[in-house]
Amino acid sequence: MPKSLHIRLKSVVGKEDLNSGELRSVEEKLTRFSCRRILFVPKKEKLPKEPNGIEVWDVDAILNREQEN
Repeated sequence: MPKSLHIRLKSVVGKEDLNSGELRSVEEKLTRFSCRRILFVPKKEKLPKEPNGIEVWDVDAILNREQEN
């Protein structure tokens, strides 16, 4: 029997980057959930800091995962 997989996703659409306040808001919202948390952004390097307890995926990370499979 497969394990239950719980994932909460947040996507940043139409923005090139997030400022510190927006990132903090995303962190606060996603930490309410007891699951795997993933933030999708256009470019990981544009984040003001690495979010706490949240995986960050950008286009390059997604393409690398696809090539590995």
